[in-house]
Amino acid sequence: MKKRMIIVTVLIMGTLASGCVGVQASDILPELTKDNALEQMMKAGETDSLVSNHKSYEATCEYILQNTKVYDYEDSEVMYVDMYGTTQMLYKDGELKYGKEGDEYLSCLYIDEADGDADDLISFYTDETIEEEVTDLKEDGDTIIIQTKVPEELTQSALNSQGDGESYTEGDWIFMKYVVASDDYRPLKHTQILNHKDGTSEEISKMEFSYGVDRPEDVADLCEKYEEAEKAEGDVRNVTVTAAPGTEQEKDYAITVPADNHVWIMLHDDSSYYTLYTDKECKELHEPEEDVTGDTHLYAEIESYEEL
Repeated sequence: MKKRMIIVTVLIMGTLASGCVGVQASDILPELTKDNALEQMMKAGETDSLVSNHKSYEATCEYILQNTKVYDYEDSEVMYVDMYGTTQMLYKDGELKYGKEGDEYLSCLYIDEADGDADDLISFYTDETIEEEVTDLKEDGDTIIIQTKVPEELTQSALNSQGDGESYTEGDWIFMKYVVASDDYRPLKHTQILNHKDGTSEEISKMEFSYGVDRPEDVADLCEKYEEAEKAEGDVRNVTVTAAPGTEQEKDYAITVPADNHVWIMLHDDSSYYTLYTDKECKELHEPEEDVTGDTHLYAEIESYEEL
């Protein structure tokens, strides 16, 4: 997930006449038309806008075919993501800081340098959203409904990205229904429907949003555990990773955590990957740790995916 931007909340004036495809906005928010609806919707869906204008938000996405859910909460201090009820992740300042898997808590140790020039925009839309064809645009009370068709050449990749690839057959296409607020185009509900060439269809995912919500108990609890881990008082252990050992780029990265905490080894650069070893010569592969109470020193070779 990545980050940032702000828009002004204003009131949309006017209504849709029969057969029209434009929604008249104020001088600040542009009129919503089939030509600009996706661009304006995506701009309003940037999470900094949502937090700046509404204090906080929460979003629940249900993947119906997989019977799983992803929950997201963000306020001005933290972002929290619950993946399928099994992995919870806590972000601060746009960076994953802490997490929980089952009953295990995990601190994060980054073994490369953050790129201050990196694009850190978070949105509830993908780069491919702008490629969709707007088929209908209408006002419904204090909401606007935008209906789109995903290009057939993008349908399979869209399904693969959310784990529904096995549902695809040649000739399928995806219908999207976006419900946004009339006053600032913020997202309220997304519905994704898979249409088959035999004329049948099925709802495959839906996402709903709420705004101005109090910080949930699960989020508050993980924030408290993170603060305790940051202090790392009492029974603690040290984890050190030497990146690029034996080269000019060799550098040590270290973290002190509560003795019962696991450590996620992370990279800021998502175009690279690492391999962990137990020896400086990088010959003995590191196996996932079972006893997490002792100090650990590991060695990492970092490679680019482009070299594969």
